[in-house]
Amino acid sequence: MEKLLQKSIAVDLFMLQLIAIDDENDTKFRLPKILQSLYVEVCESVDAKATFLDDDDNNFFQLVFADSDEQDKVWTRLYEFSHSGDRTYPTPNVYDQSNGELLTSKLNEFVDSAITELKAPSLQSLFLFSFLNDSLQLDGPTLNQHFKSAIGTGVKYVMLWDHESNLPTAVMIQGERDIQALAKEFDKVIYKLTNDDWKSSFEFWGEDGPFLTGVHIEIASKFGFEDLEFWNKVSAKMTLI
Repeated sequence: MEKLLQKSIAVDLFMLQLIAIDDENDTKFRLPKILQSLYVEVCESVDAKATFLDDDDNNFFQLVFADSDEQDKVWTRLYEFSHSGDRTYPTPNVYDQSNGELLTSKLNEFVDSAITELKAPSLQSLFLFSFLNDSLQLDGPTLNQHFKSAIGTGVKYVMLWDHESNLPTAVMIQGERDIQALAKEFDKVIYKLTNDDWKSSFEFWGEDGPFLTGVHIEIASKFGFEDLEFWNKVSAKMTLI
């Protein structure tokens, strides 16, 4: 979760600074130092020529691109991530609702809250399930045991269940896990429990999981989650497995 959260925040800080500067070709960015290694990683992954400089404020650093083309390489990669479905919270609303202009005060508030979260992440992850086939039937206790087996021991866990549809609505865990890989494991479990011939279907499985599973699993972080009362209620139900 921590890496996905870092990437989500890195995308937004990059985009919001472009909007604040009002120049999509700007080549100089002032960004939180806690994200410097991630921006270095992104620059290296797209072979973008950039310099990383110290800032007067030790909490920030200066990212300076050789030119706007090099900046575009990084922005394209960040944009791709933002639209990949791996974001852990919705894009921040830091705009004036009457005219759509960026509010500096809200932008600064978002930056401060993002830095605070990155310094002390909660390590709680929420997997939200939505099913394309609402006639699908699953056995709650069986699914629960399979999910726990996929996660392993040493983390806190709870599954929320919709008794009317007989389908899971969410799973929350707290602990160090590869949450992207875990979401795929949940997907596999559901596929296996709802397809008798799942073994013969493995030839259609790729890196992204089963072929036509009929379930979408969204990963959410507490940072940026709108209904914190709901989050805290779910969190209170977790038990160690």
